[in-house]
Amino acid sequence: MTKKTLAIIGGGASAVLLLAHLSKREGAKNLSVDVYDRAGRFGKGIAYSTVHESHLLNVRAANMSAFQDDKNDFSVWAQTRGFSAADFVPRKTYAAYLKEKLDATCAVMSVSFIERDILGTKTLEDSVLLSCSDGVSKIYDFAVLASGNVLPMCPRVEGIVAGYWDDPWNIDMHALLKAETVALIGTGLTAVDMVLALHENGYKGKIVMISRNGLLPAAHIDPVSIESFITGSGEFLSPAALLHKIRKSAKLNPWHAVIDALRSHTNLIWKQWDAPARNKFQMRLLTYWNVHRHRMAPQIANTVQAMLASNQLKIERHSVVSVASGPVVHCKDGLIQADAVINCLGYRYDEGRDFHGCLRIGPALFGELFETTAVPEIRAQAQELAATILS
Repeated sequence: MTKKTLAIIGGGASAVLLLAHLSKREGAKNLSVDVYDRAGRFGKGIAYSTVHESHLLNVRAANMSAFQDDKNDFSVWAQTRGFSAADFVPRKTYAAYLKEKLDATCAVMSVSFIERDILGTKTLEDSVLLSCSDGVSKIYDFAVLASGNVLPMCPRVEGIVAGYWDDPWNIDMHALLKAETVALIGTGLTAVDMVLALHENGYKGKIVMISRNGLLPAAHIDPVSIESFITGSGEFLSPAALLHKIRKSAKLNPWHAVIDALRSHTNLIWKQWDAPARNKFQMRLLTYWNVHRHRMAPQIANTVQAMLASNQLKIERHSVVSVASGPVVHCKDGLIQADAVINCLGYRYDEGRDFHGCLRIGPALFGELFETTAVPEIRAQAQELAATILS
């Protein structure tokens, strides 16, 4: 029997979850898979490549299984390593779990890992053509775009600036530890990761976090289950109506539970909105949604609060205009001088390349879906894609 061929573009967690689901289906041995990742972070991606013990999952172990039909798989695995289902496990530990799933997949399927940048794909009559940055092209029966964080979102930089890093996952920590003041552009989870990395490495200087709103991610509390205020799958809510209902429900329940109860409805709501409604939400409400939806583990929140209380860490509200030599951060209302500046604005999910004919999973679906970057959604997508490919 001729093997089906599959290309997976992106080698991080989305790719691993898809491979794990494929390996469990009948016909897996008749599938030949090439996994492409331009950075060579196979099985980890950016999020799970960290070496820092203080970088924790922002979801409890109970919700991090790779498998849609075995939602206790990770929590049982974690318990053998001293963690409970309620724990926020170190991300590097989760990387070890993903590696085990990847190794198990490779034991039953033909999988090759290729460190190469894919420029785009093109639909042929019954196949997909991949074009690589080195001029190589290859045809596959299926292609899946599983890219995650593809490009850092960067402020404007005036020329080459010594002491500035545009990618927080590609920095010189030894050099940073010598800086008296480190400025972080952003106050979201990426910036919090950088604060934790500096703290874990014994940094003694000052850290300044800069953002327009000056808002840190909220902290998790013990989970509380409530019924969602969404009464049916056909209920239409504009962004304003949704905000009104959230606020009304939050007067009666912990707001954390209100947001969590929306989880299964957010993609349905997103699909109902037209482009103006989506733009309105992203312009006016997305920052506040992210602060409340994507929360910090309690241990992380405690560390950050202790650093704020000691004045080692400071948060300043400014609209950043650019970064210039010094390094100095130019803001609309002044300048911030530092010995080192790190861009922590997060990452884009799309870099403007054409991937025609590709199936998609995880962050690559953002825009079509809204809630599509976390493991519970990605594993459900992986199960569906595996059924499609090996049907």
